[in-house]
Amino acid sequence: MYFRIPFNSPRGKRPELFLFFLLVESAYVVLSFQIYINVSALSKTVFKGVVWSLLNTFGKFALKFFFALAITRILTPRDYGLVAYMGLFLGVASWLSEGGFGTALIQKKEAIDIDFSTAFYFNFSVSTFFFVLYFFLAPWVAGFFNEPELTMIMRVTSLNIVFNSLCYIHHIKLIK
Repeated sequence: MYFRIPFNSPRGKRPELFLFFLLVESAYVVLSFQIYINVSALSKTVFKGVVWSLLNTFGKFALKFFFALAITRILTPRDYGLVAYMGLFLGVASWLSEGGFGTALIQKKEAIDIDFSTAFYFNFSVSTFFFVLYFFLAPWVAGFFNEPELTMIMRVTSLNIVFNSLCYIHHIKLIK
């Protein structure tokens, strides 16, 4: 079965329909691929790993999607925009604080405790640096966007960077 992606609906352009049909079509491709897999050619552990990985990926996506829907129903569009500003700043800080250590530790064959410790303290110190930086830059960022409430929102949500850094390397240990 092939889904046709409607760029123009009767009401005009609707990007949410495009994303929905893109998601449905990609799920169909994945499911049809799984149906035609020759399980006897693959070991059962690999097949189970693929299934669990797909369930994990789709489960995370579904939770994030429904959480975003709930937040959009609770917040006004202006408030949602303020939170989106913070998502930009938090994403950059999180990306820079991780520094690729997680991937490196997973791929390293013989990772020892000193490797995990170094990555943990690096991640924590960079995250703390970004928390302090965002705390003091919050008034200027709020002035730039002409949104005075952004000062307090930025100061409070930047704590999330530090809290995430405390569990990031432990999460990597569990993955490894």
